[in-house]
Amino acid sequence: MGYRLIEERQRMTPQEWEEVPDNPRQRDTERHLHAARYLRKFDESQRLVNMGYFIDDGGTRHDYKLDGHTRSLAWKQNPEIAPDHVKVDVWHCDTIEDVKILYKRFDFSKAAEGSIDQVAGAYREFGLEFESEVLRSLKISAALITAFRMLHGSKGIARKGEIDTYALVRYWAPELMLIDSFKPTRSKFRIGVLTAALLTFYRYGEKASDFWTAHNLSLGEMGNGEMDMVQALHEKMNVEKMQDVSGPRQKWGEGTIYNVVCVCLPAYEKYQKGQRVKARGKLFNPYTISQLNNWLAEAVIYDRHKEERNSIVPIE
Repeated sequence: MGYRLIEERQRMTPQEWEEVPDNPRQRDTERHLHAARYLRKFDESQRLVNMGYFIDDGGTRHDYKLDGHTRSLAWKQNPEIAPDHVKVDVWHCDTIEDVKILYKRFDFSKAAEGSIDQVAGAYREFGLEFESEVLRSLKISAALITAFRMLHGSKGIARKGEIDTYALVRYWAPELMLIDSFKPTRSKFRIGVLTAALLTFYRYGEKASDFWTAHNLSLGEMGNGEMDMVQALHEKMNVEKMQDVSGPRQKWGEGTIYNVVCVCLPAYEKYQKGQRVKARGKLFNPYTISQLNNWLAEAVIYDRHKEERNSIVPIE
């Protein structure tokens, strides 16, 4: 184990506690404070906090909060409810990674950190800043998990029955940055479409931007009884009543993530070939499971970031 509790408990003022750096994986503190009605007045149970530290190769000590981030912000904004001091349990950690692990231990038990919190923490840890409403909403974990599992199964992302969202965000960072560049909207990029976008950017890189930008801006074309594949994708999902899901809970059947992906991928491939379809009937066929698996297998072969990704989530 890379950490241990130091026997002597420390005493700090709220101001001194505020100066302790936030954990690298700290989530959206402002959002949690807004919801934390219990922090509107001080309770004795809030006095105990935890701090971790490690010493780098040069002998410099680095301190980090393990919990108490939201309390610290509440006391800073409302000094009248702050206690005169806090009690600090101090943990010696071997490395910065142990500091992050301890953060999860404390925050899971005390703040019930969910997938949105983990995505926010991952953005912070890896220095990812996005402008689009889709990625700023933080509601992307289902797409990240599904796209990864479609490519690799569950290798490397499940630890003790728990999905490692931090690793997934870092794994998909190249695709997330490309997706953010065209400012996708939530109405156009629900989970199924976002999953398909991740997969096409994974396989084709920046080349996929044209199709998804056109989809985002509703730039599909139709005329003379024909339509391009951007419009065909829109019509296909409407004709077959494919209601893309907006959350991770869905039943396997019509409208699931997999079904949406099986429609998006052939639309993208036909678009890249300049194909158009007649504006009637079935428009085009979705991928079968066999076709989907072949497409995914080729995507893994062509992954331009394979070496870097394997250092994050070992696959082989």
